[in-house]
Amino acid sequence: MDVRGYVEANAREFIDDLKQWLTIPSISADPDRHGDVRHSAAWLAGHLRRAGFPVAEVWDTGGLPAVFAEWPSADPAAPVVLVYGHHDVQPVEPLEEWHSPPFEPAERDGRLLGRGASDDKGQVLIHSLGVRAAIAATEAQNPPVTIKLIVEGEEESGSEHFAALLRRERERLACDVIVISDTTMWAADVPSMCIGMRGLLPVEVTLTGPVRDLHSGSFGGGVPNPLHAMASLLAGLHDERGRVSLPRFYDRVLPLSDTERDLLARLPFDEKQWLAEAGESGAVYGEQGFSTLERIWARPTAEVNGMWGGHTGPGSKTIIPRAAHAKVSFRLVADQDPADVAAAFREYVAAQTPDGLEAEILVHPAVRPCRSPIDSPAVQAGRRAMQRAFGRDVLFTREGGSGPEADLAEILDAPLVFVAVELDSDQIHAPNESIDTSLLLRGAEASAYLWHELAAADPR
Repeated sequence: MDVRGYVEANAREFIDDLKQWLTIPSISADPDRHGDVRHSAAWLAGHLRRAGFPVAEVWDTGGLPAVFAEWPSADPAAPVVLVYGHHDVQPVEPLEEWHSPPFEPAERDGRLLGRGASDDKGQVLIHSLGVRAAIAATEAQNPPVTIKLIVEGEEESGSEHFAALLRRERERLACDVIVISDTTMWAADVPSMCIGMRGLLPVEVTLTGPVRDLHSGSFGGGVPNPLHAMASLLAGLHDERGRVSLPRFYDRVLPLSDTERDLLARLPFDEKQWLAEAGESGAVYGEQGFSTLERIWARPTAEVNGMWGGHTGPGSKTIIPRAAHAKVSFRLVADQDPADVAAAFREYVAAQTPDGLEAEILVHPAVRPCRSPIDSPAVQAGRRAMQRAFGRDVLFTREGGSGPEADLAEILDAPLVFVAVELDSDQIHAPNESIDTSLLLRGAEASAYLWHELAAADPR
């Protein structure tokens, strides 16, 4: 039986297994659901053992558990491939907006509805079916490469313990390439692969002046106003061309190659439709000299997320406030380092803070950007596998979101390849999350082809 035939013959069992897993409310951000996250890990380990993985273990992390599995190749010299995913899910509120209970998965019009159907349980499970399809197609007992899985339970709450787990278990997780199945395709009829994700650096800044609010009639115009200074500081984050004005901010930004820009331009991007989906925004905006897709995927940004201070209640209160506050976040691209940007922000704030005011900066945990070169053997093997499954040319995208991919690549010293079938229309993180079951089956087929393509390409 060929790969497609095996996937189709086992499709019903695959969907039923996924539905069973989706009934477990593994919300890592909710302490009351931590027992369910542990239940989810145990379910996955049991499923993988039943699927044929000789090793399937639940690993303690000091927080919520991860699952490790391994299916060795018969050839000890074959490449080793590690698949990353996560089994925890986002909270489900507001419940009243769901068309059906979020943990009672339902099939409707070719889609599977339920929290985690797309992000990320469905995309984890395609590899269980994919490895069995690859073995069945060659009538072998083992896959053509050694396959390992690491499926964490804290991705939706910040992967707090994941980097330490990678360092602790570096030897058992050692691999030649890392497959990420936690990203999106462009569209169901436009298959694509992600080749990079932006990083994230969130910061808070407080400007403090007098020890108490002051009467603006008595002191206005005579002492610095923290809110005035904050407004000026935030306005100065960008120049007239939309470029971030922090010192050295662009020094390590890896520019897009002409080939990458051409591939992004080939995507069927409808700017008017995109603006409508962006909260009916009235116009595009950003760094001059780049397309909208280039701005949101491959260029770094600074965004003001919130600003407050002084009187915000009903009526007027004529004061000079004692303090002003703001939250700012930076989206970073390869090869930027969050620590460098944090230092540059401190330098910028110090230069912008007037005499008489004090600045305090709080730097939150950051996520580093990651990138997969399109000409790498691993990416090209992934592309061939996707093209075999979908029967058409596979394009490339990037993503503006962030995850633990940079930690995986650095700690395990292996390249990344993104093979995933999630769509933006799946409404991940929102009510009524769902996924097209036919795409999941194509994903399982791509997974089966991927092992053979990586074996042939030998990405080491």
